[in-house]
Amino acid sequence: MPRHPDGQSGQLLLRPAALPAGRQGPVPDLGDQGQEHHAGLGRHAAGRGDRADLGLCADRGEVVRRRAAALLLGLAALAPGAAAAAPALTVCLEAAVPPLSRQAGGGSGFDLAVARAVAARLGRPLALQWFETETDPDSSPARQVNALLADGRCDLVGGYPLTERSLAPPASERGRLPDFAGARPEDRRRWVTLGRLVPTHPYRRDTLALVTGPAAGELEIRQLAELRGRRLGVEERTFADAILTAYQDGLLLDTVVHAPAGAALFEALERGETEAALVETHRFDAWRAAHPQTPLRLAAYRHPIGFNAGFVALSTAAPLVEAVDAALDRLREEGGLPRLAAMAGLTYAPPQPPGIGAPIRRAMLRED
Repeated sequence: MPRHPDGQSGQLLLRPAALPAGRQGPVPDLGDQGQEHHAGLGRHAAGRGDRADLGLCADRGEVVRRRAAALLLGLAALAPGAAAAAPALTVCLEAAVPPLSRQAGGGSGFDLAVARAVAARLGRPLALQWFETETDPDSSPARQVNALLADGRCDLVGGYPLTERSLAPPASERGRLPDFAGARPEDRRRWVTLGRLVPTHPYRRDTLALVTGPAAGELEIRQLAELRGRRLGVEERTFADAILTAYQDGLLLDTVVHAPAGAALFEALERGETEAALVETHRFDAWRAAHPQTPLRLAAYRHPIGFNAGFVALSTAAPLVEAVDAALDRLREEGGLPRLAAMAGLTYAPPQPPGIGAPIRRAMLRED
């Protein structure tokens, strides 16, 4: 899944863009898995070799015992004279998507900071379950997240893309778990009966930004058409790739240069091999944090297509979702979200209406 922007670069492999055979002529709407892989969920965090060992997990019987224990704890708290201790709020977060969430170093990132703030407002201690989704285009991050919740691994999953497709009922009744902290080999072979995902209010927006290198000077644009004739970097098989190659029926195609996932996109910009790149804003934030002396610059341009992100839970947890919504509303009203983003090194973008994004149509990629 995620590929880290400051990972090992290896040999730089850049090549001029060319429309694959599947892109000739009309291109179908982005489907379920296409939007899941592009709409958040850290499609470009750490490569598999950079990820921390996620350890071993409990079996299904332990899950049942854990749920029963939580219920008994809640009932005990209601009894006269009972201790006021509240059960932990367990949140699943991706393990390697800086500066959104990162397990290494004891845990960091904006999504983690928001989870902590929500738990504090609910009067509950926070527990974390780190996980990693797959990069395989045939995999379904939505089913994997659903499986984590249905298996009792967590109460909420943070940083989830809030789109109609990602929140649609699962196409199959069962799904497999992703890699998670504490997982045993047999957990990857186990099937979990899935539920229905319900979202909280969004708390951030994932955007695509223009990043410029020394070769571009102080370039600023209002439309992508102004980039015609400039060498443009983009990572292959990404949402940004789909936009640049489809824009105005191929207006920019002759100067689009594809890079493999990882550091190559930013390294080419720094060397002047490309002038600008379209990339997720948080990717540049991560690069800048790892390379404080980088000559790269985040331009003002943001592509109009973006994705709101929030927490998701199972429909059986409706009271919790309502409580989290209230906590997020208070956090937003207090101006806490931009402050937490600044502390995490994230260029913050507030959610935009509608709260749940509609499916992306091919025609939307041709304009800005």
